[in-house]
Amino acid sequence: MNKFFYLLMILSLSFKGAWANSPSVLKEKFLAPDKIKGFAFEDFYGTKDYLTLNGVAELSLDDFSTTETEKTILRLTPRIPNSEGHIAGSAFIKFPFKAFKENYAFSTFFRYRVSASHIYDGSGMVFMVQSDDRYDKAIGKCSYCMGYAGAAHLKSVGIRPSVAVEFDIQRNGSDEDYNMVGLDLNGDLNSIVLRSGAFGPNSRSGISEMPYTDTTINNGIPWNVWIDYDGRVLEVRSSQQRLRRKATVHIRRPINIGDILTAIRDKKEADEPIVYIGFSSDPGLYPAYTDVLEWHFKSYYEPYGNYILEQNK
Repeated sequence: MNKFFYLLMILSLSFKGAWANSPSVLKEKFLAPDKIKGFAFEDFYGTKDYLTLNGVAELSLDDFSTTETEKTILRLTPRIPNSEGHIAGSAFIKFPFKAFKENYAFSTFFRYRVSASHIYDGSGMVFMVQSDDRYDKAIGKCSYCMGYAGAAHLKSVGIRPSVAVEFDIQRNGSDEDYNMVGLDLNGDLNSIVLRSGAFGPNSRSGISEMPYTDTTINNGIPWNVWIDYDGRVLEVRSSQQRLRRKATVHIRRPINIGDILTAIRDKKEADEPIVYIGFSSDPGLYPAYTDVLEWHFKSYYEPYGNYILEQNK
């Protein structure tokens, strides 16, 4: 059994090593949606064959772990200052999903951690689904762009088309405050939720639907994140507690992900969009480590429950 590592596939009744035992599937450029249901990385040990790491992203032993067991993490950014805007990291599942099973519906749960020396250190992190023509090698570069947006002077473009959830440490651009959660499209960090003018019960601002996190994102304590899309409504919640029902609901918004991912593609790819899922980040001018500790994903709507250690064994 691989250490803390499972892949769920229709092609196999077992959770163990399904891709490794199906070389014909590995060789396919595009995977049909009925061939893969999802995956579960309880840590990132043994996952290098399933992830594409771009920029400064790497797999690393968890040097901040408080347990005796060595864990492998996905480190999106090291603690290197992004003073000129060219340092960023992204990571995507190497194999694309050809749309999702029904209306792009999905559920994901992941844990991330930003470890900093100061309250203003770090930039933040982005989770996204994207159909960029760079495929699993997509990355954006600029100052405080979290590896998602781009800058002309660096000859970098944002990741597009895409739908992204940002966990933003810094107050810049159109941000109303530090430590916010936003909904972004097509490599643009000006959240569509902010521009909508609507606001929800958790907001600090009367002009924003985006509630802020319960405490500073970069406090070095893992965040639990639940993101669910039923084909109509995208819901994002997070907490440093383990109970889903106690997590802050940051976003609950109608959105058509399929329309967004196909709007700027040519007709051939619009008929069967090629979709990659993953993360991006940059370390910030005053840098911080940005780590993904665990990641679960289903290509259909079935929300994950409470986070319990070793819950999937």
